[in-house]
Amino acid sequence: MIIYTSLKEVMNDKFTNWQKKLQDNEWYFHDCRKEITCNLTPSTAYDLIPEIIDLILEQIEVFLITECFQLLLDVYRAANTTENHPYLLKNMINISFHVETAGEY
Repeated sequence: MIIYTSLKEVMNDKFTNWQKKLQDNEWYFHDCRKEITCNLTPSTAYDLIPEIIDLILEQIEVFLITECFQLLLDVYRAANTTENHPYLLKNMINISFHVETAGEY
């Protein structure tokens, strides 16, 4: 059993050989997001938002950027809030630039 210390570690593991995993299971990323978010408390989910934003900014594959955004949406749902996280607000310009320069999906 692998023990992770951060969501970033979990996702980097999930992203390893992701094309093959997705080929074997078209619901792979959906299942990953469900696994991550199913038992989150609202406060824990809210606290994960900065890690996900960093994940978005670290990805170079457009498909993985999109999956990170989907994870962000799922975690926001689990956080049960409409409040914009301060880390999101702080990084909006960086996120916009990163998405614009990443290429086409």
